[in-house]
Amino acid sequence: MNRKVTFIICSLLLCSCNREVDFYFNFGSQSLCVYKSSFYNLSIENDSITPDGKSYEGAISLFWTDSANSPPRRIYLDRIPKGYSVYRGGIKSSEKRISLKGNSVYTITSTGIAAVGCSIKVWTNHQGEVIKAIQMPQLGNANGDSQRNYE
Repeated sequence: MNRKVTFIICSLLLCSCNREVDFYFNFGSQSLCVYKSSFYNLSIENDSITPDGKSYEGAISLFWTDSANSPPRRIYLDRIPKGYSVYRGGIKSSEKRISLKGNSVYTITSTGIAAVGCSIKVWTNHQGEVIKAIQMPQLGNANGDSQRNYE
């Protein structure tokens, strides 16, 4: 009996860790939008590197800290909603907008309450505007999808 209960609990935990990518980038409004839930934690990392192999910039991290309200379902790059603590390169920041470097590639990861991450990759033009985005494959993706292209 104990083995059966343990097996069921482990199966439920493993199934709950599988998460489809549930957000996308809206090019017209230059915003991140989520389908079903909200943006609790968000990480934006510049994948581009300098010729000597160093990062151009530290990652931008947003953490929802407003326990009285739910986080938003949309985040515009030009204005970070109140309720988020913002960090750049691990250091607390007072930034009010997300400025992306021109001609760069970023990985944007959203984690929900269960801390299971979903990612998209975005490309910017010379002005730092997002012009292309794809959903990244998730480990353990049951349906075998690899990526979805949004151009």
